[in-house]
Amino acid sequence: MTENAEDYFEVLHEILETEDDSNIVAHLEGVHPADLALVLAHLSPDEAHRVFELLDEEASSDVLAEVDEDLRSRLTERLPDQELSDLLEDMDPDDAADLVGDIEDEGRQQRVLSLMSEVERTEVEDLLTHDEETAGGIMTSEYLAFPESWTVQITRAFLSQAPPDIPFTMAYTIDDEGRFKGGFPIQELIWRTPQERLGTISSLEFPRVTADTDQEDVARLFVRYNLVSIPVVDDSGKLAGRITVDDILDVVTDETSEDMFRMAGSSEDELFTRSAWGVLKFRLPWMIIGLIGGLGCAVIIYAFEDLISQFAYLAFFLPVIMSMGGNIGNQSSTLIVRGIATGQVSRSQLFRTISKEVRIAVLMGIICGLLTGSAGCLFAFLQGDTMIFGLIVGISMVLSMTTAGLYASMVPLTFSRLGIDPAVASGPFITMSNDALGILIYFSVTRLLDGWLM
Repeated sequence: MTENAEDYFEVLHEILETEDDSNIVAHLEGVHPADLALVLAHLSPDEAHRVFELLDEEASSDVLAEVDEDLRSRLTERLPDQELSDLLEDMDPDDAADLVGDIEDEGRQQRVLSLMSEVERTEVEDLLTHDEETAGGIMTSEYLAFPESWTVQITRAFLSQAPPDIPFTMAYTIDDEGRFKGGFPIQELIWRTPQERLGTISSLEFPRVTADTDQEDVARLFVRYNLVSIPVVDDSGKLAGRITVDDILDVVTDETSEDMFRMAGSSEDELFTRSAWGVLKFRLPWMIIGLIGGLGCAVIIYAFEDLISQFAYLAFFLPVIMSMGGNIGNQSSTLIVRGIATGQVSRSQLFRTISKEVRIAVLMGIICGLLTGSAGCLFAFLQGDTMIFGLIVGISMVLSMTTAGLYASMVPLTFSRLGIDPAVASGPFITMSNDALGILIYFSVTRLLDGWLM
């Protein structure tokens, strides 16, 4: 929570105990909707609903656009259909479509839509036809577009008589059939000569996306071209809407959070689940997988029981071998998953990416192997045993780290090619697998050289 939101929360929480609604309204005056959304998220359900009911229509619609899906559903489920419909008409079309799409009761969804004006209802219904994780699902139907045949003078006159309700930084040009032709910064209208046609000042290479473009691909275009908005066109090339940078920031935040939670073997829904049993269902599956992996490691260790009973000091360096393999595995998988998410790692770079990670793993394995092997030699010397033990530890470290780097690089890339989210391949899954591989390598090398330990 931001510092401003924390201050509002502390004061508001005290006022709520006084049951003085007029004092609450006075305290909420001038609070930014984003801060108010954070405050509501930290109140109890009853307190949040009470505060929300005291907001005027404009403030309510602004707050609904800022809160998360779970809180938005709780705030609107008690509202009468007509009141909710009025709030939807005050919201941007893309935010209104998100809210309507979150209504699980299809009957209520249709009732609320039917109460909206025809123009507003049509805009929302059109947006609802698109998948929520595509360009069409995050675009707004509000955009500024002019015929490419218009002159700067005509456009200025038009804007002076009918200024847009919301600020625009970019304007688009279309042909006679409504097909997108290009775009230009709105400030171009200030310094261009009055007789210049918009078609000559707009960029024909202006980036555009189709409605079915994945939202992650849209985000990459924003980063690549430093965009503040991007037009969305239909299959015929006609302008259908635009996506603004604030929507892309939400996409980047959501996608990054989703990857982080999956890499930790959890879910973002945990943040909105107050019940311990509710959290349990998100974490337990990965804990069980980790438990199975741990039991697998125990089975591998048991298979080499004779070595451990004969050379008990082998167990001293086992945690080191396991932890270093896990560390480099997590590093490699995290970099690969993030590279796939940002588009920096593509299928065409598959071999080069894997070979680079393997080279890094080999180099770090050699360095760590020399250090660990030296420690093993010193340990053996102090125990009066053969120095071959240090060689076993060093070789095992090199092979374990190299294998871990190769495995942790290949699994996310393989998952990506199969259409599976590569983030699933990280965290507990990689750690569990690399632990087992490290143990197997360590004792296998020992088995090969145990004759020298006698």
